[in-house]
Amino acid sequence: MYKTVFYLFLCFTISLHAFSQDSARHFLISIFDDNDFMNTLGPLTDHAYTNGSGGNISFIRKEGSGNFLNRWMPTAGKQSTQILTYGIEQDMYTPTNLSTPFFEPDDYRYSGALYLTHSLASFDSIKRRSLKTTLTAGVMGHWSLAEQIQSGVHESLGYENPKGWGNQYNNDALLNIALRADQELVHAGKWLECIGAVNAAAGTMLCSAGGEIGAYIGKMQPYYKGTLGRLHGKGWQVYGKAALSKNYVLYNAVYQGGLFSKRPIVPEMKIVEIGNVPFLQLATVRENTPAIKPVQNMGTCSIVIVNGRFSVTYTQTKISKVLKGLYADLYGSMTLSWLW
Repeated sequence: MYKTVFYLFLCFTISLHAFSQDSARHFLISIFDDNDFMNTLGPLTDHAYTNGSGGNISFIRKEGSGNFLNRWMPTAGKQSTQILTYGIEQDMYTPTNLSTPFFEPDDYRYSGALYLTHSLASFDSIKRRSLKTTLTAGVMGHWSLAEQIQSGVHESLGYENPKGWGNQYNNDALLNIALRADQELVHAGKWLECIGAVNAAAGTMLCSAGGEIGAYIGKMQPYYKGTLGRLHGKGWQVYGKAALSKNYVLYNAVYQGGLFSKRPIVPEMKIVEIGNVPFLQLATVRENTPAIKPVQNMGTCSIVIVNGRFSVTYTQTKISKVLKGLYADLYGSMTLSWLW
């Protein structure tokens, strides 16, 4: 299992070395953590999408350069600023009750994912639009090391030990492509921007399509200067962002299990009657594939503080029910970025 992390890290390092020849002088380095224990608008929880953490590095692509992957990715136009990003991320999902080793069919399943991302985002500051393509490659299941990471963190912090990771979805491959297009709808001076977006994803990890509308308000650099351009210059920036999105989801591997693997056989406690007397009986069952809720809504609100080339972003996210018959999810996120 630890070889998985080594190989992913090796691929990440090779990618950076191979493609850094296309970079300009500056690199944007970011690390982030999503966690439902960082909620500010709701209770502190430890279920559903319970944690996601990782990092990435971005740089400006020189005109006409790049490998074959970058060359076929669409851009917002010849005059656009093109930014390449390479990242690594691990996500984990759990049910509400972490104390039982038994399968819980009426809750979110234990699931983990570990993957690399490569994206090309282009920003047209004249037509005030952007286009982003993201490629994802990784693994889910025991290979993701989600069990080891969560158990280790909980033990070190004195939290409850999650005992049901033996029921997590089996190993599978995750390969995906995602497209997102943004267009400014209205702006007022340098303090307000409203942006609409459409997105689509396809592959063995996620198949979905949807739209989003969002607003930036405060003291800030224009959105269409790009992720690196917004951290150029001196002085402070302080602004907020709010967004609402609606997505139609056909399939989500981390919530429903991998596309190519069988569902695991897990222990389950059943109630049986013997002579009209109920007894608990231990049995083994094969997990079913839970039904996805096809229409999903999400709302986010963020505050961003920038000082020169360093920024801190806190985001609160609310997601509607992902699986039929279950509950909505709420989590907080912290991102630290540095332009080097």
